[in-house]
Amino acid sequence: MTLFQLFSRRRDQPAPIEVDGRGMSPYSSEIVSLLETRYHIRPGSQGAEIGAGKGRLAELFLKHGYPLIATEEDSQDRAVCERLKDRFSYLRVLHGTPEATNLPSHSVDFILSERALFSQNLALVRQEFKRILRPGSPILIITDNRLYSGGAQAQEYNEILRKYCSTYQEKVLPYDIPEAVSQIFAGTEVYEDAFVGAHALALEFFLAQNRALSIYPAAGHSARRKLDTALTKFFAKWETDGKLLEPVVCRVACGRFGLAEHDRESYDFHPAPAPQPTYAAM
Repeated sequence: MTLFQLFSRRRDQPAPIEVDGRGMSPYSSEIVSLLETRYHIRPGSQGAEIGAGKGRLAELFLKHGYPLIATEEDSQDRAVCERLKDRFSYLRVLHGTPEATNLPSHSVDFILSERALFSQNLALVRQEFKRILRPGSPILIITDNRLYSGGAQAQEYNEILRKYCSTYQEKVLPYDIPEAVSQIFAGTEVYEDAFVGAHALALEFFLAQNRALSIYPAAGHSARRKLDTALTKFFAKWETDGKLLEPVVCRVACGRFGLAEHDRESYDFHPAPAPQPTYAAM
């Protein structure tokens, strides 16, 4: 399978739509099953999410009994991620980047990351991931993006961006996913899967999500007010009960470096006992 096919494939049946307080659907538990099936990790294995953001992916693995170290560069996102420690005592949150995680060498059994794909120095990311992984341990690279085609709603949305965003054509695919995956996993076998779902966004989240795009007109630009108005009308047309269902596809690629690439010559895998989740009263 080529890397282009890897990030082109999707399942026919969408996942059930569940949302959190921001209108974001949680990651599928099948992501956990993928690593467990392919690489035999199990609850108690020490994981690290590099570029954890607010902790959406970290929460999935924490719920399944995996202790995690979450690194995040942005202080505000890191503070939100820290709140998960109220429910999961086996979460640590640190400042770090994909190029400089601040984790000890050979300290984790698996790595999760989306932020790595955005790095301007993928060779350094690969070197850093090899340093912190225990030999023979897997990496899972994940993307979670809206579907830009496939129906009248998507087509209308695309037309709005095309009309008001001068760089839209350049930014439909803002980074070269296959090339990034190829550089991180160079010389290794890569497995893939894809999970289709949807976010249910209120108007404020929908507008905030779009304004965060690098292609969105800057504040004060004449096109910005027009685009805000167009997106608000688009929302009113397609919303149901005050929420806009935004189709998304979560694509994952996982692989591991060969043992020979690490400093150690051998490695015996003995995960710690699975921690017991501690949930705060809801």
